Amino acid sequence: MRTKMKAKASHPLKKTLVAINPKASPVEVKAVPVIEKKSTKKKRKGTKAADKRRNIWARSKTLLKHFNMSGMRNEGNGKPYREKIGHHLALFYGKTFKEGSYWYTHPNENEFFRALFAKAAGKENADDVDAAGIDNIFFKKENRQMGIDAKALGRYCSERQLKALFAACPASSEEGNVCIEVPAPASASPGAPVKSDKENEEEEEEEEEE
Repeated sequence: MRTKMKAKASHPLKKTLVAINPKASPVEVKAVPVIEKKSTKKKRKGTKAADKRRNIWARSKTLLKHFNMSGMRNEGNGKPYREKIGHHLALFYGKTFKEGSYWYTHPNENEFFRALFAKAAGKENADDVDAAGIDNIFFKKENRQMGIDAKALGRYCSERQLKALFAACPASSEEGNVCIEVPAPASASPGAPVKSDKENEEEEEEEEEE
């Protein structure tokens, strides 16, 4: 005759379940800590400014690669990851992403590249250009690397215009010395201040401890 397996209850919540329901099966008891872990885990709040600046950095490197002007091979080696990204952005865009600047606190990827392409095309006001098609320019290839859709880019500026802009900056292999200073949109408003990278890192450490 097969004897019924008794559920073990070493976890505090398991003991509570067994006390409430002595007939609880081993499978039900085993699942309790998993349920607790899922219910108490903190959800991260959206995409942080540092993540958006990293996306701008990644897109900028993709443009250099598209023009066969990849530089910065050993630039920033030895720096912490976020500092390295900040260093690279400075080689591209000078003081554009200086802490406290408009694009540092409002690093919307599509808005930034709309302003960048408007600058390349010689347009004074990026607000006159629609940002809706920017996502179509940057796409994921089958190997998961990012690529450039030249036709979609042509809606905003020519490849020749953009290449000339990037060739002049220190981030390119052309060893230029003119950073691409991207102005804030004419319609820009300061908005609410965002947390610095240091404050974000401290917040992430607190979340991990909890």
